[in-house]
This record gives sequence, C-alpha cells and structure tokens, in this order.
Amino acid sequence: MPWREDRGWYKIWISEIMLQQTRVQQVVPYFLRFIQAFPDVKKLARARQEKVLQVWEGLGYYSRARNLHLAARMIVTGFQGELPRDDGLLSRLPGFGPYTTHAVLSIAFNQPYAVVDGNVLRIASRLFKIRNDLRSSLTRKKIQKIMDMIIDRKSPGLFNEAMMELGALICLPLYPLCIQCPLQELCAAFQSHTVAKYPYKSKPVPKPSITNITFLLQNRKKFLIVKRPQRGLLAGLWEFPSYSLPLPSGGKDQKWEPLLKDRGIKAHLIRRLPAITHSYTHFNLLLIPYHLQTEQRKIKFEEYDTGKWVLWSALKKLPMHRVMRKLIAISKTESVPVSKRKIKNS
Repeated sequence: MPWREDRGWYKIWISEIMLQQTRVQQVVPYFLRFIQAFPDVKKLARARQEKVLQVWEGLGYYSRARNLHLAARMIVTGFQGELPRDDGLLSRLPGFGPYTTHAVLSIAFNQPYAVVDGNVLRIASRLFKIRNDLRSSLTRKKIQKIMDMIIDRKSPGLFNEAMMELGALICLPLYPLCIQCPLQELCAAFQSHTVAKYPYKSKPVPKPSITNITFLLQNRKKFLIVKRPQRGLLAGLWEFPSYSLPLPSGGKDQKWEPLLKDRGIKAHLIRRLPAITHSYTHFNLLLIPYHLQTEQRKIKFEEYDTGKWVLWSALKKLPMHRVMRKLIAISKTESVPVSKRKIKNS
C-alpha cells in the first residue's frame, strides 16, 4: 500500500479518508493520482474545489473530498501547515470524526487511540462473543471501550493497522480463515465452534426508490450543464439539469414538456435515451434522460447555483458524478448541430 511508504501524517490522513467505505484495491490508483496532483497540504489548500473534485471523481462519497479540501485550508491558515496532535483540536476539523481522529493520531503520532471500523467490530464480536446488534450505536460504544482497554500502548498505530488487516484478510464476514488466525486461541467464538453466529447485524431498512428526469439541452453545438448547490448530496458537481419526481412505476408515462414549460423553456425532443439505474447508500435511482433541442441561450434553473453552455468534448474536464458519466457513455452524442444529425426519435 503506497501510503505506508511514507509515514508522514499527510499521506496517512488522505489514505484514511479514502479508505472509508471503500476497498483498498479501489483506493490505490485514486490515492496515487491525488498525491500526484496535491503532494502536500499547502498544494491541496491552494487548489480550487472544482479541481479537487475532478481528481477525486469516481471514488464517490464526495463530501470526503470537500472536507479534505476545507480541512487543508484550516490546517494551513490556523495551524501553520501542521496537523494538530490534540484529539480535541483535531476533531474540530471537517471530516475528523472519531474513527479518522483515532487513526491519524495513532498511526502518524503513535498516540494510544483505538480505531474501530467494520473489521474491528467483526473481530471483537467473535473474540468476545458479543451478540449485540452491530448496527446499534450502543454496540459500537461497547466495543470501542473494549478496544481502548486492550490496545498496545507502546505501538498503537501498528496495533490498529494489524487489527484492520486481520479483518480484511483473515476474519472475513462470511468465510473467515480461522485456521490461519493468530488469535484463534483467544477467540471465544472459535473455541466454542460458534464463529458462524457472529457478528449479529439486523436487516437494513429497505432503500427507497427515486426517479429523476434529466435533460440534455442542446443549442447548436453546445449543451447546458448546471452546478449542484454547495450543500447536500453531490455538492459542487456538474450535471445535466435533473428533477426528482413522484413517477409511476418505471416512469414511462411521465411527460417532460410541463417541467420545461413551467420554467419558460421551449424545446423539442430529439430522442429519449435509455433509462439508467444506480444505487446510492440511502436510495436507488432511476434516471430517465431526454435529449432536446432549444434555440434559447439564456436559461436559468433556480434549483442550481449556476449553469453554462459547453461543447461535448469539454465535459471530461469537469467534475461530474458517476450517473452523469454513465449517461455520457450511453448517449453517444457529440457537438454536432441538431439539423445535421441522423437520429431517430425513440
């Protein structure tokens, strides 16, 4: 793992943020790209947010990138470019919850803070036969107290990394490699032949389904893109104008014309593109895209911070979320005037 080649706090911090809810194999190329673009905290602090989001693109959970950027600026302006080593000060920075604070302080500065992630929760539940629901905050607090008591205070960083790797490589969720585990003699679940019963996790709440209509509005050779607000889901990213609506099953009967008419926009349909499905953490999305032609240049969508007309080739230079990249890939569109197209309406 490239972040272990340099034990400085900056790379440890970046890697810990990236590894949240993301597999190690997926993180490595993004980490290398990020460090190449922003080799130190000062370079990250000076960068534009749009550039940070562009480099982060594809890794998901974009609030992590925005928090990294904001925290970097606070570290440079408030702490002379050095990360605070006090847990109280550190936890005030954006993105520094208990997990990240403990991970950075223990791994970078050898301070005795136990890290509790999904891997550690699973290991502890088996080691001590904890049958409480892992989705409960009380269970997490209970395991945090246990790990705080047993952490190796001489090498807390190595202890935390070892526990996380044990969970990632040996103490697996479904088929743990107990025969290879160095803790099998200490593991209450292994000794009692009940490993399969741990951990206990209640069923997740079913995710709601949302249907969005998206407009690829074209004026001559250019397309209208808009920037999402600076707060909320996918904040600060560019996309084609989209609207979440209560649609019938599949959304096939929804009319797009009233949505534009209410905003004073005149357009006619070039084609309806194939629907796109995407799963987010808290909901499932069905995207129904329409490619439209308009002669209007001054178009304002109040739901978005700003908008602009760009050539199709310019889209690859802007930070956009994965659903928009899927849409771009299936649309097979380019900056060709509508009158010269040979497209059949669908």
